Amino acid sequence: MSLARPPRFALFLALSGTLPVLAAVVALLVRWPGLDGLWLRAVAVYGAVIVSFVAGAHWGLACAAGAAAQRAVVQRHLAWSVVPALAGWAVAAQPLWMAYLGLAVLFPLLLVLDRVAVGAGLAPIWWPAMRLPPTVVIALGYLALGLLLLV
Repeated sequence: MSLARPPRFALFLALSGTLPVLAAVVALLVRWPGLDGLWLRAVAVYGAVIVSFVAGAHWGLACAAGAAAQRAVVQRHLAWSVVPALAGWAVAAQPLWMAYLGLAVLFPLLLVLDRVAVGAGLAPIWWPAMRLPPTVVIALGYLALGLLLLV
């Protein structure tokens, strides 16, 4: 395995996390019978959970670095691992179209945190390569959901 390539299983799992969003896009496009606000809200809450999960992984990376990294770098990363979770919670509480569009913005912003983690030596070099494909899919999915609700 190349240092720049993520483990296949990790990439598979990351991509599988896009399925609820893709299912919601399809359901809205075909006007799935029984599709209601509660189910659509659950898709927004799912996004907030995944934002929190990805950000929380950075908490683990910072803790794992421990004494090997500069204290300021670890503390900054610990703090930044909490901010996306709070933002995801606030975004998910908005009207659905706004929640979806907010999530479409939050996911790409997490890629910035990923790159910073690699640059600080906290994350493996393959981390951004693992995160990019599902981020593109999920951000475009939430963008589509937000736009579909507006039309």
